Amino acid sequence: MALSSSFAPVPPPPRRRRGRRPAAPVLTSLTAGAVAAAALVAVGPTATSAAPTAAGDGAEPEGRVSHKVSVAGLASGARFRGFIVKYRAGSAPAGGDLNAAQAGLGAHDGVHLSAAAPVALGHVVVRPDPAPTDAQHAERLMHTIADHPDVEFVEPNLVLPAPGLPDRSTAVGPNDPRFPEQWSLQGPPREPAGVNATAAWAWGARGKGVVVAVVDTGRTAHPDLDSRYVKGFDFITDDLMSRDGDGWDDDPADEGDWTVEDECGPDVPGGASTWHGTHVAGTVAAVADDGYGVAGVAPQARIQPVRVLGACGGTIADVTNGIAWAAGLPVPGAPANPTPAKVINLSLGGREDCPRALNSALHESYLRGAIAVIAAGNSNGPADEHTPANCTAPKIVVAALDREGNRAAYSNHGWPVDVAAPGGETRPTRENGVLSTVNTGQRTPAEPGWAYYQGTSMATPHVAGLAALLLGQGLSPYLVKWAIQNTARVLPGVCDAESRSECGAGMIDAGAAVGIVANLVSDAKRVVPLPALPR
Repeated sequence: MALSSSFAPVPPPPRRRRGRRPAAPVLTSLTAGAVAAAALVAVGPTATSAAPTAAGDGAEPEGRVSHKVSVAGLASGARFRGFIVKYRAGSAPAGGDLNAAQAGLGAHDGVHLSAAAPVALGHVVVRPDPAPTDAQHAERLMHTIADHPDVEFVEPNLVLPAPGLPDRSTAVGPNDPRFPEQWSLQGPPREPAGVNATAAWAWGARGKGVVVAVVDTGRTAHPDLDSRYVKGFDFITDDLMSRDGDGWDDDPADEGDWTVEDECGPDVPGGASTWHGTHVAGTVAAVADDGYGVAGVAPQARIQPVRVLGACGGTIADVTNGIAWAAGLPVPGAPANPTPAKVINLSLGGREDCPRALNSALHESYLRGAIAVIAAGNSNGPADEHTPANCTAPKIVVAALDREGNRAAYSNHGWPVDVAAPGGETRPTRENGVLSTVNTGQRTPAEPGWAYYQGTSMATPHVAGLAALLLGQGLSPYLVKWAIQNTARVLPGVCDAESRSECGAGMIDAGAAVGIVANLVSDAKRVVPLPALPR
């Protein structure tokens, strides 16, 4: 849902030839999605040629090093908000000193460059004023910044698209317990495409105490979730996106991501608030056995809401900070995370190359023992054209299935997809979507409720919840992906007419995964007596 349009299938991009798996993720640069027009920059295509051109025509001046500048997104006209600059470790800007960063910027090419905000892992957001006039102008500015000896690389601060807009008729108020409607948590033979969570619970697995960060639109009050939340943070920098007007703070409340026509760009329609983060959180860890509402895959896990998406989407810098903070990494300007997450749910993304700052955050989070679970995207195309799914850092990438176990019509597929999980399809039958927690407000928060959504955004938290179940059973975080893939079931339906491997190892089976871990842990604890010594 937070990827392009999670609530309805979209026309597929041109199909590519099979069997040409790239050595590293490569994607075609396409428009990143809806953005706030007043706060963002869109530039036109850059003409490229193998022949040398004059320096005044956008060519890289002699002596400059191209590997320090990434132009991902510029050629396609993707919208961005300034640049992300990576500084050399040990330099003052790398430690979050904006004054030191500013000293190396100043004005260039008629544009004032300002160090606007720190980003985790030695990065800084640099804002140009006025905005670049075209892609060549933006590239020249990035090369100018990269000339500083303390700068390791510069890239556009791209904007990921906003969550898709649901049919608000699917939102309902409180009524009787809804668990029987959660087909995605059941298992075969009743529900062939369910994740078999009930079998996992029979092993005693509930994910107790495991913190799952939902890096998304924030939290709303909901009886199915209130007791599951731990302290989170709001990393949305832009006031227009955040709607709360107070920048970074320790209140990750979802203020609503509703928009009006043209707010996110010319000819972009408006829409109601999605409460996307609340829906994702409910699938992970909604309270079970309380006689109310729905249940989550890991009903005793804890949810850490990290707010990075608002009206019209979110920037790479904000998402990078959210991932790093969730894993317990230091973020300049933010307090230390008192309860670092062991699982990071990323039901978000856009069709771009993987930004280096984002990949760095994912890699460092993995080294901290945090497992990133990432949506494959909703373009019915190659998953390697979608970021952060196409980042090279360790992760689990999730495709979506419909209720019959076929790859959902909207789901991306192929490398780097690792597994598939229920994402649902609400058309023509809304009950075939994934039921979870939402708020019923059209714009600002109102009453708690539930709704059926569809998307790889909905598939991903099923896998994040399973990861929490496995960690709660004592499995090492570095073995979670192995356990999930090696217990996956063959799809009951069809993934791709040409290859089953387009959906990774298959569909997840929570009961089988928890069962194999229970046996592994039991074997590890078993005391084997020494043989008697000969007399």
